[in-house]
Amino acid sequence: MPLSLLSALARSYCSVLTLSKRQVAGFSVTLYHNIMLFMIALTVIVSFQTVVLYWFSDLLIAPAGGGALLSKRIEVMMAWAVLFGAMSMYFGLLISYHFNFAAGASIILVAIVFSSSFSFTEYA
Repeated sequence: MPLSLLSALARSYCSVLTLSKRQVAGFSVTLYHNIMLFMIALTVIVSFQTVVLYWFSDLLIAPAGGGALLSKRIEVMMAWAVLFGAMSMYFGLLISYHFNFAAGASIILVAIVFSSSFSFTEYA
C-alpha cells in the first residue's frame, strides 16, 4: 500500500478517539479496528522476514513505551514514539559508525536508553 494511503487511514482512525465519538461521527469502528489489526499483522510478517526477531520487537516496543511514559493522549504518544524511533536510528547509526559497533545493536541500545530515560517522569 502506498505510504499516503496508510497515513490517511491512520489519521482518520486516530482523529476521533473514543468509541462513542467514532460511532456518532459515522465511522465503522469494526472496519477501522480490522484495518489497524491487518496493518500491524502485515508489519510483523514482513519484519520477521527481514529483521532479527529481538531487534524488531525492541524497535517496535521501546519507542512506543517511551511515548506512553510521557503522555496520556494517543496522538502525543504516537508523536513521541516516532521521535524516539527516528532519534534512535540516527544516533544508533552515528555511534555505530564512529565506534565501529554493529549498527543494529547500537540502534537498539539507543532506543532502550531513550525510552527508559523517561521511566521516572510523570505524564506531560
